Amino acid sequence: MATPSLASTGEVTYVFDGDTIEVDHQAVRLIGINTPEIARKKYGTKDECYGLESKAYLESRVLGKKVKLKSDPQVDKKDKYGRTLAYVYLRGRLINKELVQQGEALFYPFFPFSKRAEFLRDQETAKAQQRGLWRACEVHCRGPYCKIEFKKSI
Repeated sequence: MATPSLASTGEVTYVFDGDTIEVDHQAVRLIGINTPEIARKKYGTKDECYGLESKAYLESRVLGKKVKLKSDPQVDKKDKYGRTLAYVYLRGRLINKELVQQGEALFYPFFPFSKRAEFLRDQETAKAQQRGLWRACEVHCRGPYCKIEFKKSI
């Protein structure tokens, strides 16, 4: 089983959640974004606000389709879980960026990457326009660091 290289193409065979996919049987974590968690007993995680919606959006965009994976010179090739870290392109469109623009994902500020400033601007626009999770959830940010919660009922 080959690991996707710097600029490889492959079919998306599974979507784990809103920021992790499987491309030709290799787990790929999308660089520069983070999405709410979905319940997984194995890992002790619970559904977070908008987690299922983010996953569904990503599935609708890439599942069963050929994508191009590109690495970032500022980012390790793999994360601590062994997932390939990549920018994911579908027909020339950067899916990582699209997810932030549509409010399906948050900019991930915890490490440097080349599109960092661009993704942060995209997040500010999605927030201002109340797209996706910005409309559906309580999102509390301190600078670029955000916490997502379900909206409280009155």
